[in-house]
Amino acid sequence: MLNPLVMLLPTALATNEIVPSNLRALGMLPLLIFLPALGIEWLTAKAATPIQNLQIQIQSVLCSSSCRRS
Repeated sequence: MLNPLVMLLPTALATNEIVPSNLRALGMLPLLIFLPALGIEWLTAKAATPIQNLQIQIQSVLCSSSCRRS
């Protein structure tokens, strides 16, 4: 977790006569990609459970209705 702070140092230390450049903050890119990916993974895991439950309920209804016909 120290990586974001270390990678921000070049940007934070570039003051006065040094021209601002976003290339100094390029080291933050992995963190900017990793955190939203964790959130998306968490959301899909939360959404998968209700969807699986619904699929099981639909299958049980279909199975029970087809078994009654016979």
